[in-house]
Amino acid sequence: RLLDICPSLHAEENAIIGLSGRSSVGMAAGKYVLYTTTFPCNFCANMIAETRMISRVVYAEPYPMEDARKTLKNNKIAVDKFQGVKSSAFFRLYANY
Repeated sequence: RLLDICPSLHAEENAIIGLSGRSSVGMAAGKYVLYTTTFPCNFCANMIAETRMISRVVYAEPYPMEDARKTLKNNKIAVDKFQGVKSSAFFRLYANY
């Protein structure tokens, strides 16, 4: 719950700010996929839902925020756990190439 009062800018917020300069005129709602390290907190889930431009969230690490999960589900935003090689393992796998 303390994440809701965190004074730092979350990665999701930074991505949403990046969308702010884009015009939604002529653009289908829900066009973007947001990739994030951990599952969004409640505050970020609300922001994601309010953009109406993000249709899917892909996260690497789970986070036990049931309210955030409900917010995304209620707004028909797909949520998927990342499947693949993460950065530290990527470098271990391909260090010899």
